[in-house]
Amino acid sequence: TKSEVSEMLSALQQGRSGSHSSTWLQSALQSPSVEQRCEAVRQAIGSMSIKELHQCYPLILSNVFGFDRCSGWALGLLNARLHREFPSLLSLLSPPNGELFQLINKLDCRGFRYQFPTECLPGPTQRSLREGLVPAFYGNKVQLPFGMDSTPTHVLLSALECYFFHFAYFLVADSTMCPNQQWTTIGDSLYTHLLDNFLAHYFPLQGTLPLLHLHNHHSSHSSHFTPTHSSHITPSPSQTYLNPSSSSFG
Repeated sequence: TKSEVSEMLSALQQGRSGSHSSTWLQSALQSPSVEQRCEAVRQAIGSMSIKELHQCYPLILSNVFGFDRCSGWALGLLNARLHREFPSLLSLLSPPNGELFQLINKLDCRGFRYQFPTECLPGPTQRSLREGLVPAFYGNKVQLPFGMDSTPTHVLLSALECYFFHFAYFLVADSTMCPNQQWTTIGDSLYTHLLDNFLAHYFPLQGTLPLLHLHNHHSSHSSHFTPTHSSHITPSPSQTYLNPSSSSFG
């Protein structure tokens, strides 16, 4: 229940320090139900500092989407008819007022960056990077760790970009490709409800496009790299980033 999660979080937080903020959240995310994990994320967002949330953001995404060996929240299986936690998850994960998107706005205002593995990018993009070519979209997202002749292993993304990269990869991840016996139409899935909310918010049929709360990090370094589809890879400026795959989150 909500009170049980609150008590658990309170007990875990009593002994935590700033450098171990991910430890107690990771424990909270081991709750037996998705509803409890959802409440744990809400309470973490409401109680942790922006620095701690920056450290924990990759953990939250991995846990929600089943990325990097995490079990995930079964976004493709949950539906409103059979799962009481459906409204709570839809609210948490939807723009513009969901708690996770409020956190994303705060992280992007600070200019934080997060790593996403290139092995999870589309095949044509991976081939271009192996050939030393950077597609225009990735012009300011590539960082070479080992020198000019190395193929990048990660791209650097804003918090919002990182969310949508995880959202898109969820569809093709091996853990997602399994028979589904719990819904009869694609519209039953929580995933498709989220997609509909994203399209309605970011690409409205009427009205204006939403304002993205992006730090001026991209524009401040735009002179270092002018991307074209045939541009050769060049090292990007030093950036603040986290690598979720090298963490001990699980």
